[in-house]
Amino acid sequence: MIFVRLLVALLLMLAACGGPFRDAVKRGDQFANAGMWDKAAVEYQAALKIEPGDTDTQIKLRKMKEKQSGEHLARGKALMARGEIEAGLAVIQNAAKLDPNNTDAQRTLDEANQTALKKAESLLTTPQSHEAFVLTQLVLKGSPNDPRAKALDEQVRDALAEQSYGRAEKFQEDGKKGNALIELAACVTYRPGFRDAKAMIGDVKLQLQNELTFFVLLDKFASGGGGEQAIAGQLKPELVAQAFDERIPLRVVGTLPSKTARGVRVGGALSAYRFGPAKAATRNEQCTYIKGYDTVPNPRRADAERQVASAEQRLASAQRDADNEQKEVDRYTKDADGHQRDLSKAQSDYDRARSNYDRCMSSSSSSSSSSPCSSEKSSMESEQRDVDNIRSRYDSAQRYVSSARDRLNSANERRNSARQDVETQSRRMRDEPATIQEPHHERENYQVEIRSIDATVTLKLRADTLQNKTTLLNDELFPQNIQPIQDEGWLARPATCPARGKRLALPNEAALRGELVKMTIATLREKVQTMYESYRTKFLADARRLEASGVPEDAVESYVRYLLTGIKNIDPKDSKQMGEFLRKTRGFGRIDLLGGL
Repeated sequence: MIFVRLLVALLLMLAACGGPFRDAVKRGDQFANAGMWDKAAVEYQAALKIEPGDTDTQIKLRKMKEKQSGEHLARGKALMARGEIEAGLAVIQNAAKLDPNNTDAQRTLDEANQTALKKAESLLTTPQSHEAFVLTQLVLKGSPNDPRAKALDEQVRDALAEQSYGRAEKFQEDGKKGNALIELAACVTYRPGFRDAKAMIGDVKLQLQNELTFFVLLDKFASGGGGEQAIAGQLKPELVAQAFDERIPLRVVGTLPSKTARGVRVGGALSAYRFGPAKAATRNEQCTYIKGYDTVPNPRRADAERQVASAEQRLASAQRDADNEQKEVDRYTKDADGHQRDLSKAQSDYDRARSNYDRCMSSSSSSSSSSPCSSEKSSMESEQRDVDNIRSRYDSAQRYVSSARDRLNSANERRNSARQDVETQSRRMRDEPATIQEPHHERENYQVEIRSIDATVTLKLRADTLQNKTTLLNDELFPQNIQPIQDEGWLARPATCPARGKRLALPNEAALRGELVKMTIATLREKVQTMYESYRTKFLADARRLEASGVPEDAVESYVRYLLTGIKNIDPKDSKQMGEFLRKTRGFGRIDLLGGL
C-alpha cells in the first residue's frame, strides 16, 4: 500500500512539471544540436527554474556554458589580435565567468589584463588619458583583486584629477564657467577630496546661477477700487514667488538687482470684479414621521406557533420511528435467543455423539474390521453439521440485532433532537406577545431653500523682456471665474418632520476674494513659466547650433546653462545626447551629477 502511494505521488509530480519542463529541455536540445549554445543555455536555465534538482539538465547546462565559454574565448582572442583591447577583454571576462574551470580562459584573461594595463600606462600622458581610466576600471571589474590594476587605477585617478583640475582653472580664467564646472565634476569623480575642487565647484555654480537667474519684475497692478483693489494688493512679489519651484533659478522681485538682469517685466490691471449677487431658489421635499401607533397581531408570534406545530409533528414522527425500531430490536433479539438455545442443544448432541465415537474407537482398537465405528462417526459428523448450521443462523441473527440497535439509536437521537426543538420553539412562542405596537407613518411636505454665490475678476497682463524690451503679452485679458457655489437649508419642524434643520453656509466675499487671488497667481505662474521655458530652451537651441558648427567649447557652455536652469525636467533623449557629447568633448558625461554638486 505504501508503494502504491509513493508511485501515485511520483506520477502526480511528473504530470505537474513534465509539460513545461520537458518542452524547455526539448527546445534546449534542439538549439544544442544546431550549435546555438546561447539559446540552448537559456532554455536549460528556464527548465531548471521549474525543476531545480534535475541532474541531467544541470549537466546539459554546464556543457552549454563550456561551449559558450570556448566560443567567447575564441572571439575575444580575435578582437585582442586586431587591437580592439577593450572589446576583447570584455568578451574574455565573460568567457572566464561562464566556465570558471576553463584554465585556458583564466590564462587568456590574465594575459588580456596585462595587455590592457600596458595600454593604459601608455595612454596616461596622452590626450586620450581618460581611456586609461576606462581600461583600469574594466580590468578591475573582471579581476577586482589584481594588484597591478589597483595600483595603476590609483595612478590614473591622480593623473586625471590633476588634468581636470588644471583645465578647470584655465577655463575659469577664460570665463568659460560651464566648461570649468564639467572639468571640476570629472575631477571629484576621480578623486572626491582633490585639493579645493569642491569649493571651486560651489563658487562656479554660484557665479553661473547669478548669471542665469531669470528675474520677474512684478509691477503693481492697477485697479478701480473695492474688490479689485483688495485682490491687487495681494499680488506682491513675495507671495507670487511661492508659486514657483524654488529649485529653478527664477526670482520674483519688486526691484531689479542690476540693470543687466535677465528676465521679464510683468504688470497689468484688474477689472470687472463682481461678487454675487446671491441667487435664490426653492424646491419642495417630503419626509415621513411617526404620527402614532396601531395595535396589530404579532407576526413573530404566529411564526413561532407554526414552528412549534412543525416541531411537534417531527417529534411525533421521530417517536413512531423509535417505537418501530424498538419492536425490530425485540423481534431480532427473540430470534437470536431461540437460535442460542438451539445451538446449546445441538452442541450437547454433538458432544454426546463425539463421546460415543471416542469410546467406540477405544474399544475397537484391536478389531480387524476395515471400518470400525462408522455408524458412530457418521452420527458425530451429522451432529457437527447441525451445530455449524445453527451457529450460522445465530450469527446472522446477532448481526440483525446489532443493525436494528444502530437504527434504534439513530431514531432515539432524532426523537431527542425533535424534543429539544419543541422546547426551544415553545420558549420562543411564550416570549412573543400576541400583539405589538406598530408605528403609523405620515408624510409631510416642506420647503428647501437653495442659494448660490459666485465671483469673478478679469486679469489684464502685459509682459516685456528686460533686456531688449520685446513685448510678450500686450494687455491680454484672462477672466478668473469662480463657478457658482451652492448650498441648501431648511427649517426644523419637531412636531412633524424634518426634526432637524440645516442652516445655509455660503462663503463670504473675503473668502471668495482669497480664491480669486489664488486663481490669479496661478494664471501669472502659468504665463511666466512659459516665458521661462522659452528662455531656457534657447540655451539648448544655441548648444545644438554651436555643436553643429564645430565649436565644442561654446556648445558645452550652452549645454551646461540649459542643464542648470532645469536639470529635473529634461527629456531622456536630450539627456542621452548631451551626455554623449560631453563625454566626447570633456571626458565626463554624468550630467545627472550636476544637480547634486
